[in-house]
Formats: sequence, C-alpha cells, structure tokens
Amino acid sequence: MILRIMATMLLGFICVIIPQSAIEAQEIATVQARAMVMPSMSIVGTHDLDFGNVMPGLTKTVDKTEAGSAAEWIITGIPKAEVNVAFLLPASLRETDGTEILPVEFKMADAAYSDSTKGGQQVPAGILNPHLVSTTQIGDNGTLGIWLGGKALPGPSQLSGLYTGRVTMTVTYTGN
Repeated sequence: MILRIMATMLLGFICVIIPQSAIEAQEIATVQARAMVMPSMSIVGTHDLDFGNVMPGLTKTVDKTEAGSAAEWIITGIPKAEVNVAFLLPASLRETDGTEILPVEFKMADAAYSDSTKGGQQVPAGILNPHLVSTTQIGDNGTLGIWLGGKALPGPSQLSGLYTGRVTMTVTYTGN
C-alpha cells in the first residue's frame, strides 16, 4: 500500500515538473508492414532419361544435349529469379521384378540448362554438376530448361528386361 501511494505521488510530481508544452510537442507516426508473396514455380518433367536398347557388356551413353533421350524438365517461375537446383540420382536401375540391377553413372558435366539466353538443349547456356547443388536463374521469359544425360553400365551377363529408376530434381528459390 505504501508503494502504491509513493508511486502516485511520484507520478504527480513528474507531471508538475514537466511543462505542458513539452508533452504537447510529441508527434506519433506509423508505417505499414508489407510483404508480397510471389507465386510458386512449377516444375514439369517432360522427358525421361531413355537409354534405349542396351547390349550386355556395352556401355550406353546418353548426352545431355541428345533430344528425345536426355531427361528434360521445364521450370516456370518468376523471370530472372535465382534458384538452386539439386538432383537425387540413382546408382542403378532395377528390373521391373526388382531382382536384377543395371548400374548407371552420372558425371560432373552430365546436366545442362537453358535460361532463354542461348539455343536451348543443343546449345545450353551452362553446365550443371548433378552431384552438387547448383545456382542459376530463371530466364527473362519466366522459364528454365534443364537436361540430364548419363551412362548405363551393363555387365557382360546382364539379364534382359526393362530396368527403371527414379531421378528426382528439386528447384528452390534462393530469395535473390
């Protein structure tokens, strides 16, 4: 109770000492906080990585510039936005019944991109290392094409059959 009385007296004392003109000179201003949430991008896998017919014991290579055989993704997003590109690559393909495997290999220069500044898949704008996260930009037109080649490594006694595997690509905005 004594504290409450002392606090009230102190407040009254402060009000008497501070002139009314000093209190009236205060101004208050506010601003708005805003954020524009940008639309998300879309990623479409438009072509599978297709090694075609593979012979036992003979390596089969698909180049990233080989239309109709190289894997292809088209990204649509914010023009000129910076993105990170990452791949999850299989070490092998599995026969559809799941018992046999076909080893595959991806080299450091097996992926490429076009941001609309060059000639597309045959003359890409740059090379991507599919084993690392790479940074590039979506093109001025809001699209980015990415292609991936690789190598199938069948053994000399590789069993015949259809072998498949999953190649996953993740693209994220960097905020730049």
